[in-house]
Amino acid sequence: TFFDVTTGTTLGNPTVSATGLATQTFSYAGTVTGAHTITATYHPPTVAPINFTGNPTASLSETVQKNSSIINVSALSGKVYGNTETYHNITVTTTQGGTPTGTITVTEGVTNYGTFTLGAGGVCPDIVLTLTVGTHNLVFSYTDGTHTYANATVQIAQVVSPAPTTVTFTAPIPSTAVYGTTVSYTGNVTGAGGTNPTAGTVFLIDANTNTVLAQVNLAGTNAFTFSNIPLPLN
Repeated sequence: TFFDVTTGTTLGNPTVSATGLATQTFSYAGTVTGAHTITATYHPPTVAPINFTGNPTASLSETVQKNSSIINVSALSGKVYGNTETYHNITVTTTQGGTPTGTITVTEGVTNYGTFTLGAGGVCPDIVLTLTVGTHNLVFSYTDGTHTYANATVQIAQVVSPAPTTVTFTAPIPSTAVYGTTVSYTGNVTGAGGTNPTAGTVFLIDANTNTVLAQVNLAGTNAFTFSNIPLPLN
């Protein structure tokens, strides 16, 4: 009888072969990693002829190591505010071999961005995040719900930069003006990342003299208007 003293589990009762060999195969799962004391006890036949007696229990130490896993994911480059960060085709490789199952959870500090289930072929569906400006230390954690893995998490530094902006004028009002009158200008501020600014200040500047002629604050929209600017402008 093979017995695991550490877990209190009978591993099996194999029959001794004609050459005196007994073999027992056992698979450890869950969180039973570490050193295990294994004992083997011989039980002689109970019917005649009884040529041997049972022996005292022999023991050995067996170390069960964690499976190792590798999460294949890396930071995206060139991301600016307003972009979505989409992580494609994330896969997991384990020392068990075969196609892994389970989930990947994405966190950043106390923020949990969600848990995603591995699909066909062990590939994770697209993970789509919308992050603020700055460096985000994202942690991707894998579990299959059964085994304990070494290297079950990977951390990446995802950088999101401020989005460049473009100021666009629409036609002046009125479209034709004469000396000594005033003109109003409307326009929009557009963000390169797909999200437009709705706060901040737009300045109207004389390009020849670099003089600020007027300024207006955005108020919950990316549109602005400079009203009644006197002519002429240089």
